Amino acid sequence: MTRATRPLVRTGRVLTPEGWRAARLEADGPRISAVHPVPDGQDDGEAPRIVPGFVDLHCHGSDGIDVMAAEAPGGWAQLSRGLARHGVTAFLATVLTAPLDVMAAVRPPAAGLPGAQCLGVHWEGPYLSPAWAGAQPPRWLRSPDAAELRDRLAGGSVALVTLAPELPGALDLIGIVRAQGARVNVGHSGATYEEAARAFAAGADGVTHAFNAMPPWHHRRPGLLGRAVDEPSVWIEAIPDGVHLHPATVRLLGRAAPGRIVAVTDASRLAGTDGAVGDLGGQAVSVHDGAAWLVRQPDTLAASVLTADRGVANLIRWGWSWEDAVHAWSREPARRLGLSDRGQLVVGARADWVVLSGDVGVQETVVGGRVVYPDAGGMIDPGRLPILY
Repeated sequence: MTRATRPLVRTGRVLTPEGWRAARLEADGPRISAVHPVPDGQDDGEAPRIVPGFVDLHCHGSDGIDVMAAEAPGGWAQLSRGLARHGVTAFLATVLTAPLDVMAAVRPPAAGLPGAQCLGVHWEGPYLSPAWAGAQPPRWLRSPDAAELRDRLAGGSVALVTLAPELPGALDLIGIVRAQGARVNVGHSGATYEEAARAFAAGADGVTHAFNAMPPWHHRRPGLLGRAVDEPSVWIEAIPDGVHLHPATVRLLGRAAPGRIVAVTDASRLAGTDGAVGDLGGQAVSVHDGAAWLVRQPDTLAASVLTADRGVANLIRWGWSWEDAVHAWSREPARRLGLSDRGQLVVGARADWVVLSGDVGVQETVVGGRVVYPDAGGMIDPGRLPILY
C-alpha cells in the first residue's frame, strides 16, 4: 500500500485576491487545497509574506545559462533552479533573433524541471525594425513571411512573438500567430500611433519592454506606446532595473495603465551571477553600472542582469505598494497569457508561491506543491555560478 504524502502547510501574511490576510496556506499535491484564516492574535505582524510565484515572460537566461545554448537536461535544470532561487515559478524562454532554424530549435522541457517551469518560448524577432534593433543581431532580421512563420510555429512550443507591425506584411503574421494559440507583442518598432492601432485591432495585445527599442514619447506623436496606454486591453512590459527605465517612468506607467503592467527581467545568462563579461546572441557583453552593454555599441543595453526578486524590491522602493509590485510579477503576467490558475493564491489554483522576508528576500519557493528552493539536494553557490558557453 502506498503511503499518502502529507499536505504542504505554510502560515504567514498571505496575499489573497482580497488583499493581505493572516492565513494558513495548504497544498495537497500540485494545487492549493485550503486557505484558512488565522485566528486573531496568532499573527504578530512580523510573519513572512506569502505571495504568488513570479512569472517572467521575457527571460533570455539567468544563473549562467542562455536559453539558446541550454543543453538538456543539465542546462535547463540549472536555469530552472536558478530562477526559483529568485522566486520565479514559471517563465517564457525568450529567443533572440537568429536564423529561423536556430530559433525554432529552442524547445525547453515542458515538464519535469526541478524548479521554475517553462511555459513555452517567446520569439523576440526576427520580424523587427532594423532602425530599432537595439541588441538584436541586425544580420538575422527578416521581412515578414507568412508561409515560413506558419511552418515554424507548427510545433506548438511558441507562446509569444514580438514583431514590428509597421513592416510590410506584419499584420498578416499577427493572425497566423493567434491562430496557433500564441500571443503577439509589438516591439523593436517605430510604429506610429495609427500603425499600432491597426496591430492591436488585428490581434496583438502587448508591448515589449516599454520605451526601449522604440521612439521616445512625443506630445504630438505618441507612437505605439501612446496607443498601448490608450488601449485598455493591451499589456505593457516594463523592466524595473533602474537602467532601462527611470523610477519616475515606472511610476508614471503604473498610474497610466494600472493592472496592465507586466514586469519582466529581460535577463541574460549573466543575471544572478558575479560575471562581468559574457555574450548575447554571439555578441560580446560587458556588465557595469548595474546593466549589461554591447561591447561593440557601448551605449546599447544588452538584455539585463535583473532578477525577479530585485525587480519586486525596486518597485516597492520606487513607491509601488507591495500588492501592486507583486501583482506585476505574478497576476498580470499570468492574465496576459490567459492562465487563470496562476498568479493568485486561491483554492484550486496551482500551488506556486514564494515566501518573502520584509526586505523581499526569497526564503522559500514552492512549485506545484513542492519546495524547490532551498533545495536540500544541493543548490549551486549563488555567488559562484559558472557562465556556460
